[in-house]
Formats: sequence, structure tokens, C-alpha cells
Amino acid sequence: MTVIEIIAAVLIGGGLLLGLVSAIGLNRFDGVLMRIHAASSRRCWA
Repeated sequence: MTVIEIIAAVLIGGGLLLGLVSAIGLNRFDGVLMRIHAASSRRCWA
């Protein structure tokens, strides 16, 4: 594997982790505003 492939794999893994955290937040929070915040936080960080 080249350095570019390793960097790409790390970035893809980070995006998958943020997506998973966002999905957990969407299922865990009760109110609509809290769910919107959980969904948009992933977009800011990813």
C-alpha cells in the first residue's frame, strides 16, 4: 500500500466513525432540535 492509500483509508475510517456517532445520536436523543443538532454535527466535522 502506498502512502496515499493509507491516508485515504484513515480518512474513510474517520468518516465512517463520525457517521456511526451521528446515527447513534439520532436514535438516542428525544427532541426534534436535539436530533437536528446530532445530524448536522456530523456534517460540520466530516
